[in-house]
Amino acid sequence: MKKVVAALAAAAAFAVADSRAATPPSGSVSSASGTVSWSYGPVVAGTVVDTGVEDICPPGVCDNFDLTVSLPQPATTYYQTNTATLTLVLSWTSTVDSDLDLFAYAPNGAKYGPGSPDTTATGPNSETLTITDPVDGVWHVRSVASLVPLPVSASGSATLTSGPRPSPDIEKQPAGAPLFSNYAAPDNITPAIGSTTASQHGAGEPSIGVNWKTGATFIQAGNHSLRVIWNDATSPAGTTWTDQRSPFSRVSLDPILWTDSSAGRTITSQLDAACSEMSFTDDDGNNWTPTQGCGVPAGPDHQTVGGGNWAVPKPIVTTGYPHAVYYCSQGMPSARAPTTAASPSARACPSTTSPSAAACTATSASRPTELLTCPTIAARILPA
Repeated sequence: MKKVVAALAAAAAFAVADSRAATPPSGSVSSASGTVSWSYGPVVAGTVVDTGVEDICPPGVCDNFDLTVSLPQPATTYYQTNTATLTLVLSWTSTVDSDLDLFAYAPNGAKYGPGSPDTTATGPNSETLTITDPVDGVWHVRSVASLVPLPVSASGSATLTSGPRPSPDIEKQPAGAPLFSNYAAPDNITPAIGSTTASQHGAGEPSIGVNWKTGATFIQAGNHSLRVIWNDATSPAGTTWTDQRSPFSRVSLDPILWTDSSAGRTITSQLDAACSEMSFTDDDGNNWTPTQGCGVPAGPDHQTVGGGNWAVPKPIVTTGYPHAVYYCSQGMPSARAPTTAASPSARACPSTTSPSAAACTATSASRPTELLTCPTIAARILPA
């Protein structure tokens, strides 16, 4: 939090010196207008993680453009027989590693973003948001400093394409054959305590997990874990969506969620520099328990969590939790394949075919009791 306050203070000081805003400050787009473009004023500093600053959009750290989306008819009528795609692009060039984020707010308050790809780089960079069937009215499209050491200006653009809604090509299925339905997160999900949004439209780097014991499904993007409860009394099934974010998921440089389906435990991992903030729930997100986030050594990028039955031979010392849980992460700036044989003392290591696996730890809860060694993989057994 101190870093966030310092970043905003730096941005506020910059805003006093340079109060430029988007040029022009507003515009309109339709399927007949072609691409609409504008320029954002420079932003600097940033929060590194999503703390909701973009909702307020303070000068210096955020810049806003008001985009009016025009449809031939009101959205509720037009989309019955037509479909449209709104494509938003944020482009910039920086002299040092920088990351700007693109967010869009619909007239009904729905939040979209950040754009993709969400990367930190020097030189030309961009993010894109693609929104299907956007509602008509005024959208707030924002350039936000995520990690910007030096002031960076950006350009924005919007394109709206539309056409007749295609008729579903439904192949005749035999009686009793399984059917598939798509379920979009609704706009009215109540944010978890301490959050300004449930991030239902911010699906950057999503993960999904299913608890076979209860049927609950989790989808995580950023630091929010959305839970879906199914009602099979109707066809297609009805859904109830809840933001079950872990209170320990504060930082989100890389989000990962994994559900041990047969055991009913869901684990959320949020990359935080060289380690991760990790917590787990055994009651579908009603209660979360913090746990050890990584082992030693651990890489600072692209972590992954997974698990299952113990490999044979099973370690002599285990805990009450029935399965092994593994945490893997990638070293920087690059990871290499192992070049030495495994240590003779190693009892078990997860297999990997990826040369990017630089560190891996087996975890169940909070504290290590035994270390297993591999050429590029370290595994820990942790008590439940």
